Amino acid sequence: MDFKKLNDIDALNAKSLQLRYSNTSQALLFAEEALKYSTEINDEKWLAISKLNKLWCLFLQSDFNDIIDELIKPTFYFSDSGLESYRAEALLLTAQVQEGYGDYENSAINAYKALELFSNNSVEWGKIQTLSLIGSIQARLGEYKNSINTFTNCLEQRTKINDLPALASTHNQIARSYLLNNDFENAEKHYKE
Repeated sequence: MDFKKLNDIDALNAKSLQLRYSNTSQALLFAEEALKYSTEINDEKWLAISKLNKLWCLFLQSDFNDIIDELIKPTFYFSDSGLESYRAEALLLTAQVQEGYGDYENSAINAYKALELFSNNSVEWGKIQTLSLIGSIQARLGEYKNSINTFTNCLEQRTKINDLPALASTHNQIARSYLLNNDFENAEKHYKE
């Protein structure tokens, strides 16, 4: 076992995760390097984690090509090995891609599975991201009252962790759902927030 490479892989994945939303191009480079090292030492766990990390970066760069197919093997690995928080992350990414393609039914199925796993494993960021996706799916399906409730739950969770940039976005999502539900007074209230 090459412990130096394992440490390098862990560090590269951590850097990639840290930069995922602020500098996706650099995050992708770190993820690809981690994947290369994981392949060299043929470590199935780190191969799955590094692949998942790379696929998130590609998704954030709007490169949806083959993501769902590429997620199958890591998702099964996470399921079989008991790495439930990674499985939840893979399901969330699958749901995000499906939502992007307009496959709302399957997106919702995977999002609810991810939400359950994130909740069971106390992964707050995952729970919040999944609630946001579920609210979006509900709005797209015309389930505006459900969407408002889900986004409100998401807002409460984001308020607890003081995620200021995401608070504004969530208020906008709530306002949009109120607007689509013809509740202009509440829509205006949330737009002003």
